[in-house]
Amino acid sequence: MYTFVLLCTAVGIAAAAGSSTGTVACASERSKVCLVKSLNGGGAPEWPDLSIRTQLQVASGHLKMLSRPMTDRMQKLRTLQLEGLKLESVFVRANFEELRLSGNAIVNLTTDPQDISPPPYRLKVLDLRSNRFANVSQLAPFRKLVELLLDGNAISVLEMGPFQGMTGLRRLSVAGNRIGRVVSTLSPPLVLGELVHLSLASNRLQELDMGTWQLPSLENLQLNDNQLTELAGLRNFDQFVSLARLNLVGNRWSCPWLTGALADAATIVLERSPPAECSIEQVAGVCCQFPTAPSGSAEQLFVPETRIAREKLRKIEALQEKLPGEWDLLLKQFEAKLQDQLNKALSVETPASAPVTLEDVEKLRGELNTLVEHATELEDAMTQNVQNEKRLLHFIIDMKNRLLSQAIEMDALVASLSSDWIELTRRFN
Repeated sequence: MYTFVLLCTAVGIAAAAGSSTGTVACASERSKVCLVKSLNGGGAPEWPDLSIRTQLQVASGHLKMLSRPMTDRMQKLRTLQLEGLKLESVFVRANFEELRLSGNAIVNLTTDPQDISPPPYRLKVLDLRSNRFANVSQLAPFRKLVELLLDGNAISVLEMGPFQGMTGLRRLSVAGNRIGRVVSTLSPPLVLGELVHLSLASNRLQELDMGTWQLPSLENLQLNDNQLTELAGLRNFDQFVSLARLNLVGNRWSCPWLTGALADAATIVLERSPPAECSIEQVAGVCCQFPTAPSGSAEQLFVPETRIAREKLRKIEALQEKLPGEWDLLLKQFEAKLQDQLNKALSVETPASAPVTLEDVEKLRGELNTLVEHATELEDAMTQNVQNEKRLLHFIIDMKNRLLSQAIEMDALVASLSSDWIELTRRFN
């Protein structure tokens, strides 16, 4: 009986141990890719011999942690694809070159202790989309990164310092996080000479200073769906000499700032706001707004003038849209009239005493061409005048808002001084 109890106990212990670990096998014995169809349990699996493999891919299952001891058989691997396994922590070996880890719950990427000389990490591609990652300082050792995808994580403060040493980085995307602040390096300025794509889209940014960023290869910049009003230290986008695509929609841009910033952006493809989402204020198809003054009774001073200016702007835009069609119609009517006169002149009823010569026809055609050229010049002048008037209206409204803000500040200062004077008088009396 005692022996039977011991035997049952031993079986139970073995069964419990088997529930946390399990032997896995590659789907193919000869392929360079080890495809594991499923991991069971979530404990530390017993990996197969990976000495001839260059890639490990787990199709499904549950793995809570990839610790350093668990990677002892992965010294030859270059690519790991461990997506959707509920991973929370991953140890990154120096020999890993590509990590596909999207759709997990990763908080930490661990490396060798930093109190010893760190190994030269070969990691070039890191896909951490849709995890719980928040601390970008953990990425500093990976200086050879070329592609870094951090979309859909829990980053609230984006420190640019860890990216400073990634001289070969070409793609950086941190879209869909909770970023409310970007901390730039002060000295030396941020230099990413190979960066082609940068996305800060769909975050919570209200301020962004890119004035000292040196990104000579940047072609695609995504800043859409934040709360930005302007980019501090950036007068226009000329400093990004290779910029070809720019997305600014879904922000709270200041119309005066946006007008100046996009003044020389003719060669840049701009994403445009959907017409239904825009108020009357827009620049190059991007919604914007005029600066609002602080609340107070004085803010009503220029409401009538502002309303009149905006109504006039609506009429100008309507006229600008209507004018080309009307000119085309008038020209067609005039051309038809001239053609009718020419037909009558050339008809058999024309008296022989007043024949129509080829010279008369050419003269009539020349007059028509001159009229067309004059109409085109007039249309171009009208378009230019409309643009100038729109700029003037924007400027007037902006100046009124600034004046209003200054008036409110002066009122507050006068009230403060009066209060101080009353208090001073009370103390001396």
